[in-house]
Amino acid sequence: MLKATEGAAYAHPEKDGASHWEMEGPAYLPGAPLLESPAVLPMRPDESGEPLIVSGTVRSGLETLGFKPDHSPLTALTQALELPGMRPLHIHAIVSADDFLPLTTQLYFDGDPLVSRTIEGPVPASAVKSTDLHDAPADYRARGLNGPYRTLTHDYALRSAISRAPARTAA
Repeated sequence: MLKATEGAAYAHPEKDGASHWEMEGPAYLPGAPLLESPAVLPMRPDESGEPLIVSGTVRSGLETLGFKPDHSPLTALTQALELPGMRPLHIHAIVSADDFLPLTTQLYFDGDPLVSRTIEGPVPASAVKSTDLHDAPADYRARGLNGPYRTLTHDYALRSAISRAPARTAA
């Protein structure tokens, strides 16, 4: 049963730069494998497409991030898959660190036309990311891959779990 207050700890991310929170979806599997950063998202042996390497840092506080647009095969794929009730392509993440509130969130892909029409409501612009294509044979072979791959870098900003009461002044 979902508690209405589950995401309250991450309300108003615009105030302090915290990452946006999203509800844990029905596909979540407790005990799913932990992917260390940088992580190559697993693919089935018969699955087509390019591997996606996701990396980033977990931080607290304000920081300005910059991402450039990328017109990739994801754009053509998502346009071809644009069917009623479809969700945009996305990556689920649950991020935690000692002394910080756990964060459940999702990342979406630039160019996906479904991002503007999700069932759950608007996707924050900060959650829409671009990928970079790496197609030089020397580059992908150095990573132990047999073909081109993409990278996505994203930093997650967590909120402290430690209550910070205002300092008291002596009278």
